[in-house]
Amino acid sequence: MKVKRLDHLVVSAADGSATAAAWERIFNLSPQAPLSPEGLGAELTLLPLPDGDEGGAFLEVAQPLAAGHRIAELIEERGEGMLSLSFEVADLDAAVAALRAAGVTVDGPGDGPLDGTRVARCDPGETNGVSLQLIERS
Repeated sequence: MKVKRLDHLVVSAADGSATAAAWERIFNLSPQAPLSPEGLGAELTLLPLPDGDEGGAFLEVAQPLAAGHRIAELIEERGEGMLSLSFEVADLDAAVAALRAAGVTVDGPGDGPLDGTRVARCDPGETNGVSLQLIERS
């Protein structure tokens, strides 16, 4: 399996607008308009990182929209902060097959929350507690 690049980092936040504003103020990152993908139950604010590439890496602030959402539960358990790391791969099906062949537990692949994406997630128990997502962009 070959990783193409770091795609994005996800930070959980009880107040996504305030968190995005803080990252903008502190690091001069420009937040895009918040998105609420259908069925996700969370509002996402993307802050592109200044790497010079159009469609490059970004920080994603994820705010749960309901108390029972998995992100809300994680915030309750351990507080706001780093939620996951996402690597882009060219062929998600091949990447998942390679990981499974190496004995790694992977869910998916399935549709991603953003248009034109498919994702699969590795078991954090096998990635030093890091919630790791693989993403394929069309």
